[in-house]
Parts: sequence; structure tokens; C-alpha cells
Amino acid sequence: MVRTVASETTIMVVDDTAANLQLLGDILRIPGYQVIAFSQGKLALDTATENPPDLILLDVMMPGMDGFEICRRLKAEDRLKHIPVIFISALSDTADKVKAFTVGGVDYVTKPFQVDEILARVGTHLQLVSLQHQLMAQNQNLEHLIAQRTQELAQANARLKDLAHLRDDFLSMISHELRTPANGVLGLGELFIDHCPPSDEVRMYVDLFYQASSRLRNLIDDAMEIARLEDIPANATGYTTLQDIMDEIGRSAADIRVSLKPSPEQDNGASPDTRHAQIRADRTLLTKALRVLIALGACFSHDRHAVRLNSLIFADHLNLRIDLDALNISSEQARTFFNIESNTRSASRAEALALAPVVAHKIITTLGGNLRLVKGKDDSGYLEIALPITPAECTPADCPQDHRPPPALDERPV
Repeated sequence: MVRTVASETTIMVVDDTAANLQLLGDILRIPGYQVIAFSQGKLALDTATENPPDLILLDVMMPGMDGFEICRRLKAEDRLKHIPVIFISALSDTADKVKAFTVGGVDYVTKPFQVDEILARVGTHLQLVSLQHQLMAQNQNLEHLIAQRTQELAQANARLKDLAHLRDDFLSMISHELRTPANGVLGLGELFIDHCPPSDEVRMYVDLFYQASSRLRNLIDDAMEIARLEDIPANATGYTTLQDIMDEIGRSAADIRVSLKPSPEQDNGASPDTRHAQIRADRTLLTKALRVLIALGACFSHDRHAVRLNSLIFADHLNLRIDLDALNISSEQARTFFNIESNTRSASRAEALALAPVVAHKIITTLGGNLRLVKGKDDSGYLEIALPITPAECTPADCPQDHRPPPALDERPV
């Protein structure tokens, strides 16, 4: 590295004329540079190899090995190629100057030279090299910081994964452990009910008991389902159509009327029919998720017995949207609604669904899709689902399995 203090800076002067060596040495010692002088190129090259100087002043015309050859050999060595070489020569032809720069010189001074000129050029190139070394050091430090930060992020990501696995293991364990005592308590409750004399008050408590017991059993099942979904490979999917799923949901969701309509921008008859698009998903899991999301849409609608799905098909994904008019939560609560730790669900119109929306979100994302709940003005909003589909040009049998997941859902006006 070039020293910034003159007394710590070594300059090599190479010239076959003794008078020139003496003059250049005297000039360079004025600001305090350390000077080593050589009249033969071979000796100068050997010395530079052993103890690299900070800068070299090099004559062109010398017997044996000329300055161009010396410079060429210096630049061929990794330890020496960064040393700035200033040529000093009586040759003033443009071709000689071009050759000097071609072999690696940084400057060219013609004889006779001026003292101030030599000192200015030497000082400038020493400063440039010093700045280059500082930049290299900063780059190395930056690379070190980036590597360190990357390692920290990798460790943090590993910890998050460990925590996620720990959470899922805990959910699976606690759900399994709760099932037996819960069944015992609920069984005792049913036994007590059987021995109660019938009355209007008893019937009221019986209804409350069975509602609570159903929610408890569903909660335990949902917690186990969340943990189980972690073990499903991302590519463990088949193919199904939206029409098949809607038919199955229609048979099982008798209390909710579900209609499937194309979105206005696709309701022109020219676009593919969304009902028969090949969705890359496990039919059982997707049906379960959509059944929950339809129930969720009903919870956040004034008419809790009718849900309309608006569909829009793209090149590689299918969008489903449920417009809502009773979304009585904030924008932030909507954004975090599907987080397992969110308490928004239990304090909203979707309280009865418990963890089911979390399970639905997990299913959709596990199958390579996206899901979000968006708050609009007043109590309006929408629930939007993106599902991966096969490209139009291939069939499920020959379609590659490595398609990109649907893009993140863009904000749309409510």
C-alpha cells in the first residue's frame, strides 16, 4: 500500500545516465521521498520483485533491457502490476508515448524536465494509487459486512424456521393431547343432558352446549391440520377444475347459495371459461379451503346466505373475488387476519370459524396460490384468491410442474 507520508514513500529511479539519476534523486528528496536508483534495468527489476517500491521513474532508452520491456515485465507480475510507472525520456514522438501507455505506463515526461513538473506528477500518481488502495480496502470491508449480514440473515431465517416447526409441533402435540380430555368432558356433558328433564331452558342450554362442543372439536381439528400441512410437498398437487369444486361445495353448503360469475372485464364471451380452467391443486384440500372462504365471505356480508364468486382468468393463474359489505374490521386487522396469532377473528363476525380461515390460508399458499382480505371504505372490502392453473397450450398430462406461483395480488379499488 502506498504511504501517504513522503518520508515513508519509496521511489525507484531507473536511468543509464548517472547525471540523470543524481538530478532526479535530488529533486525527489526535496519533499522527503526515499529514493533508490539503478542504472541497469535487470537489477532494478530484480530489486522491485524483492521489495516493491511505491512508484517508478523509468527511462526508455537503455542498453540491454529498455524501459518498455521493464514496464511490460512489471505489469506481468501480480505483486508489481499496481505500481505506477512514469516514463522519462528524450523521445518526444507520439508513437513512443502511445507505446509507453500501451505497456502500462501511467504518465510520460519528456526531457528536459522541470523540477515542479516532476514533483507534481509524482505527487498526483502517488495520491491516485493511495485513493485506489483506500477504495479497495473499503470494498473489502463492504464485502465483509455484506457477508456478515448475509450470515446473520441466514441464521435469523434458520431460527424463524425452527420457531415455525416448534410452533407446528406444539400445535400438533397440544391438539392431540386436548382431544382425549375434551372428548371426556363433552361426553360427560352429553350424559348430563340425557338425565335432565326436558324444558325450554334446558333446550336453550343444550343448543349452547352443542354449539360450543362443535367449535371445540373444529378448533382441535384445525390446529392439527395446520401442523399437518407443513409436511405436504409443494409439488404434491393434482389437477381439478373450478366447476368440479363448486359442484361439491354446492352439495355440502346447503345453507349458503353460491354463484360463480365472470368478472365484468372478462364477461364478453371471448376469454376462456373460468369454470373449466385446469387448476394445479389437490382437489380435497382446495375444496376444504374454498368452503371455508365462502363461509368467511358470508360472515362479512349482510346476506349471510348468499355468496357470489367473481372469476378472472390469466395466463398462469385464476383469480376469485368475493365482494363484502359487512367487513367490520380495520385495514390493519384485515391485513393480519390470517395470521395464527391474530385475535381479530374471535372479535369479528367470523368468530364461529375459529382457526378455519388460518387453515384455508395455509392450504392456498401451500398449493402455490395467494390469499388476502382487503378493507375498503366504511364496511366494504373483498376477499381475493389466486390459484395456479395450467397454461392453455399444455394439458395436465404433459404440463411441466415447475411453473411460477401466481404473482402477489395487486391492490384493486373496492
